Amino acid sequence: AVDMKVIALQLENSLQIISSQILSLGGNLWTILMIITNGLFNLLLVIILVFFMTVDEKSIRNFCLSIFPSKFSPYISRRLEMVNTKIGHWIRGQLLVSLIAGLITFIGLALLGVPYSLTHAVITAVFMLIPIFGRLFAWVISFPIIFSVSPVLALYMTIYYLAVSQVENNIMIPYLMNKAVGLSPILIIFALMVGLQFLGILGLILAIPIATIIAIFVKDIGAKIKAV
Repeated sequence: AVDMKVIALQLENSLQIISSQILSLGGNLWTILMIITNGLFNLLLVIILVFFMTVDEKSIRNFCLSIFPSKFSPYISRRLEMVNTKIGHWIRGQLLVSLIAGLITFIGLALLGVPYSLTHAVITAVFMLIPIFGRLFAWVISFPIIFSVSPVLALYMTIYYLAVSQVENNIMIPYLMNKAVGLSPILIIFALMVGLQFLGILGLILAIPIATIIAIFVKDIGAKIKAV
């Protein structure tokens, strides 16, 4: 005879497990969405900050000159010009990273037969302005869309994104940033790790320009020590 009480108890336990997993998944998705939103907000904040620094460059220069003795004015002026040049190189390098990542995404998804490959490539290009996690954020947005079309394509896309992200984070980004700002790939990776540790997504975005500015003055200090 079938014991209906045992079956009912097992069914109840199964439903409780499923419901707890659904709640856990929902909480994780909400956390991920909050992280992505925070990343986009910080990215927008940095873009606005860079824009105003470019527009109001003269006021920033005058402020920096005013807080140091006049005898240091020539040195400060030269270094401000160098910082401005390096920041410009960093912006161009970051845009180049996004452009290449978007192009790689479009080619790969088109070869896989993913519909709207260009749209997913644009999404990737935008999120790749955020170092390290840009490809992950793009995957979070694109995966449900592709999964609704074909779970198999979504799996292929996930494998492709995972492989490409390893190349981007370990080879492409350090190499292009080295060409853009002159920092070694090891220092770039270290700066990104420190920025993530202390300031999260905002630290990732600002890590390379801050490290570049610090490197300018560290080289001057090192040159003075050698001269002595």
